[in-house]
Amino acid sequence: EKVYLDWDNSEPVPNTLETGWFEGMIGAKNPGKAYRIVPILGFSADWAGEQTQEALNKDLYERTTGNLYQMPARLVDWSAFTRECLREYKGRFDEWIFWENPDLEDAPQSLSPDLYTRMLRDFHRWVKLYDPKAKVTAGGFNFNRFLQYLDRCKEPDKLPCDEFAVQMNIGELSPEGADMEGFLDELNRILKLPETGRKV
Repeated sequence: EKVYLDWDNSEPVPNTLETGWFEGMIGAKNPGKAYRIVPILGFSADWAGEQTQEALNKDLYERTTGNLYQMPARLVDWSAFTRECLREYKGRFDEWIFWENPDLEDAPQSLSPDLYTRMLRDFHRWVKLYDPKAKVTAGGFNFNRFLQYLDRCKEPDKLPCDEFAVQMNIGELSPEGADMEGFLDELNRILKLPETGRKV
């Protein structure tokens, strides 16, 4: 069961009361500890993205759905947020997932390969410092976009993570387009999976 530990859900923000949100969500999602809970850190707090900066400056800030799906305007905010999450929740999970859908170029939460690499580097650093036994997963890539995204990354085999998560919707693919064996062969080559021991 994935729990989105997005900025807007896990941190108090102006004019809202989010106290206990995370604990309440864990209890609701996991009665009797029947599920393995996996937190996902991604997207921007509505107050940390570029779209709301002007409204904050003019004291006209309002929360809207459109504000939530942004990349952070400053990497220092992302690093500080990740650090605080790991300090707060260290030891609770065996896996931390970074981002979802970075390869959707037409989406507000898309990340350039360079920015993705820098944000993942910060994410990995704080997870390994505060929760060294936990696995870092570079998550939310899309089957039909992942190879092209990796082609734009510098040294993709050196991305700092333990695993990669790729999602696919078979209903959207032709039989020829769902060539899983060929896809995995390409990933083995690009990411050097046999040499690094990492999994997809």
